[in-house]
Amino acid sequence: MPIDYSKWKDIEVSDDEDDLSPHFEKNAFFEMRHRERINRMEEEKQYDDMIEEKYKSVSMELEKLKEQQQQDGSCETEEEMKRNKEKVEELQFELKELQLCKEEIAERQRKAKWNVDTISRPGFERTCISTASSGEVEVDFNEAENDALFNFSLMHEFDDSMRILMRYPRLCDQRALKFLTNQMVVSGVNGMNKLAEDIAHQRVLLSCLLHNAKMKNAHPKDRSYIAEFFTCLKEC
Repeated sequence: MPIDYSKWKDIEVSDDEDDLSPHFEKNAFFEMRHRERINRMEEEKQYDDMIEEKYKSVSMELEKLKEQQQQDGSCETEEEMKRNKEKVEELQFELKELQLCKEEIAERQRKAKWNVDTISRPGFERTCISTASSGEVEVDFNEAENDALFNFSLMHEFDDSMRILMRYPRLCDQRALKFLTNQMVVSGVNGMNKLAEDIAHQRVLLSCLLHNAKMKNAHPKDRSYIAEFFTCLKEC
């Protein structure tokens, strides 16, 4: 297979040496430039983390509101139903805006030039093989479970993941694992490496839960098993 060298063409290499006066303190100048680049990278990371946390927060709030609507059902007054519907639409709109921000971040990261501070940084550290034959994977879950699975794919904390699986134990299934695999591959192909890595983390987590259940001859959808699995995981 021919090697693609195109990704090396945008490495950020300074050529300021030729522009400097021989009387200028080069080390101080390069240190200043390096510090400016580090500060810029830190600001970008703070923004990226803020968008990620906001997306996670809005996703969880939307999930809780939908679950509350399902539980309340016909007990709600017409005014409450209208207010909750408006709130759901508001959260869904905010989620779409945040998703656009995440895509812009992924595009910026994809186009960012490599430099001395990033060229040796590990990227995607896991290798996963997709068995999907097309871009879509059919998952036989209801709407609430599909939303929960999507939210699960974005979680970072064990407690958040456990809360979703305890609420929707049917997600402890090979179908959910295939869905995560597909989403991970699609995100990676589209250059959204950070998102692909987050989904891969959750895929490994769910895979371990299913494998451990098989080893213990336990039912993966049993809430007591799910709670025990995460308890052991946090104690490791």
